[in-house]
Amino acid sequence: MALLVLSVPFVSHAQGFFSGSETPLTRAHQAYLTGDFKTMAVNLRQALEENPTDSLVKENALSLLGKAYEVADKGQFQVDWRLPDEITMLKIGAKRTFKDDVTYRFTVYGSTAHLKSITQLQVIQFPDQVILDKQAGIGNWDDTNTIPPTGHDFSIETNKSRQPVAGGLYLLNITLSDGTQTKGWFILDDDINASTSPRVMTPSMDQVFTTGNPTFFWQNFITPEYKPFERRSFWVGISRFEPPHYDWNEVWGYYEGPSKREQITIDSHGEGGSVSKLEKGSYVFYINYHERRNFGDLIITRDSTTSRNFKISQ
Repeated sequence: MALLVLSVPFVSHAQGFFSGSETPLTRAHQAYLTGDFKTMAVNLRQALEENPTDSLVKENALSLLGKAYEVADKGQFQVDWRLPDEITMLKIGAKRTFKDDVTYRFTVYGSTAHLKSITQLQVIQFPDQVILDKQAGIGNWDDTNTIPPTGHDFSIETNKSRQPVAGGLYLLNITLSDGTQTKGWFILDDDINASTSPRVMTPSMDQVFTTGNPTFFWQNFITPEYKPFERRSFWVGISRFEPPHYDWNEVWGYYEGPSKREQITIDSHGEGGSVSKLEKGSYVFYINYHERRNFGDLIITRDSTTSRNFKISQ
């Protein structure tokens, strides 16, 4: 295993590295060198908790975490907490969207074994900045989508922002309807945000199609932040886009794992309840590329989406 070499000091003077004292950050580096990534992660959390305003500690900790992902088996390792069995999947990350301009959202998406079994989900950027809170109405919560018999979807995300999602330590608090509580945590790298967006050729903005089975074209896309150990997939979605509220109403969707596909036609091959032909009206086209890694039981995601309005005239 290669020794991690960083362009910043191991730790700040405040942590006493140069005096030879042991700190959570030095213990994290020692655990990394022995391949004990669980102990490394726990000590990184402690280092960030004890030094919330020390930029050198944060830079060093996030750099070490990034290196650990590179050398860990399949870019994943366990930490000192687990999700409850009721939550069968949980994704947390940053979503970049390009339409008229570029915006970012902090997103949480998951599945549960039973419908509406989460009474509280809260994400806090350490030490005390509440990012999402179901009970307090901070963020947009949705648990109306179901995919029986495998599970029930839920999501919560922030409003759009011009500011990317911040790297660092986050706390995760979950309460289930049976009273079970989970107090978790995770660390996001600074590369959690995509810096570019998929390029779409068709539809052009507000393009009008004379067929209910249009074909869409784009370029295969990988973010500059992508790492070889990450998994990739993409999703194409079509939603109605009608006044007065322009509510989300997906009518066609398609998901695919690693692929170089660069076009798709609206037909009977959409997923779930997708229509086989679009009716006359206004729509939005979405192409989303999804890059992901694991942090314990969590799936950490980097999403980049381009969307375009279009119409079907007949």
